[in-house]
Parts: sequence; structure tokens; C-alpha cells
Amino acid sequence: MTEQENAQKDKAQVGLSIEGNDHIEYLTKVYKWFEDGQDAYRTACAVALARGFKESDLPNVRNRTTKYGIGTLDPTGSLRDLICIMRPELSARPYASSEWLAEIGLNVLRTELDTGALLVDILEGESKA
Repeated sequence: MTEQENAQKDKAQVGLSIEGNDHIEYLTKVYKWFEDGQDAYRTACAVALARGFKESDLPNVRNRTTKYGIGTLDPTGSLRDLICIMRPELSARPYASSEWLAEIGLNVLRTELDTGALLVDILEGESKA
């Protein structure tokens, strides 16, 4: 299957659960590092990728609803490229994979920031919190 065929089978919009949306709202209000929810979503994906989480690590999620269009979430394709490079097995549908990566990463970010971890340590995967 060509890259173009894979892209056509991937999501054009991504969603988040009730919990994921709550994490985004909380992170953008409490921690001012994220300009908007899309920044928090992209950062969460990077954290989950760096830490090697699998889809099976995702807790039960409720009521996933559409959150972002791919054109605004990833206008340059850098999120897609990051997912494909770090996890080649997800390259068939990187945006679909970004949903569970974001859910896990948002939970990690919120939990570790709230326990006093520094964002730099979380991003480097060194948080002990």
C-alpha cells in the first residue's frame, strides 16, 4: 500500500474522551506552557511516544468526540512524521494512533506536573514523580 493510500485511510479529524478534554482544559489553564489545546495534544503524543506506551496501556475512555481537524492540528505533517519515525508500526494510520497516544500522554503530563515534576524532565522521560 502506498503512503497516499494509507493517508486516505487515516483520520481527517481526531477526537478525545471526556477525560482527555478535561486534561487539555486543565493543562492550558493551569500550566501556561501550552498556547492552546493543540499544543498540549501534540506534546502529549510526544511524551507517550518517547516513553514507549502501547495502545493496550490506554485506560477505558468515555464518549470520544471530535476535537481537531488534521489540517489545523498538524499543518506541516510533523506530528505524523514523528509518529511514523518513532513507531513505524503505526505509520499506516498515524493520526488514528495519535488519539490514544494523546490520551495517555495527557494523563502523564497532568499527573506528573501536579506532583511537582518539571516539564523538561517529563519531556525527557526522566520524571520520577
